[in-house]
Amino acid sequence: MNNFSSKEERKKEFLKYYEKNNAIIRRACKEMGITRETVYRWQREDENYKNLLSEIEESQIDYVEDKLFEKIDQGSEKSIHFYLKYKGRKKGYSNQLDIKSEGIIFNFISDEKNEDE
Repeated sequence: MNNFSSKEERKKEFLKYYEKNNAIIRRACKEMGITRETVYRWQREDENYKNLLSEIEESQIDYVEDKLFEKIDQGSEKSIHFYLKYKGRKKGYSNQLDIKSEGIIFNFISDEKNEDE
């Protein structure tokens, strides 16, 4: 385990490990030699720290979205299908059907296997 002189230094150092490990807490904790509970405790105790971790996670999501759009631009049918399945639901792109009757919503999910799975 790394020895840092203060809790604030340890928290700051963890942010570097977290970003380096693509916002995956388990990997960052293992590399730094701390437990996940330590990070969760830091988040509970420090709202600003929680926000910093969220910013790193959002950055990773942005990165992956960029990669997805690169694949879509290349004509990847899997990527197009994935995007429409999750972002195009309002236009009917889904394996799910919701029917509302007398205030009750019935939800049907297709058990049809996708050739991508």
